[in-house]
Amino acid sequence: MHFISVTCNTWDLKLHYDWGENFHEGRAAVLNEKKAKWGFIDKNGILVIPAIYDKVYFFSEGLAFVKKKANIFILIWMGIQK
Repeated sequence: MHFISVTCNTWDLKLHYDWGENFHEGRAAVLNEKKAKWGFIDKNGILVIPAIYDKVYFFSEGLAFVKKKANIFILIWMGIQK
């Protein structure tokens, strides 16, 4: 799995993640299959939300739904956008 940045740099996520989704609002969901958990990276490839969720949905208007065990949560992104 590769992501290509706006500046044409590439990140090889295969070293850390088994699957990645498209970026939404500067974050992309990534899957760690060994743990079977999802988290989010930023456009620099840095894990900004730990891979601890069973299921995640992309960010929209600063919010994302995530599922952990039988509980559903709403993540509110408070990070600094560059």
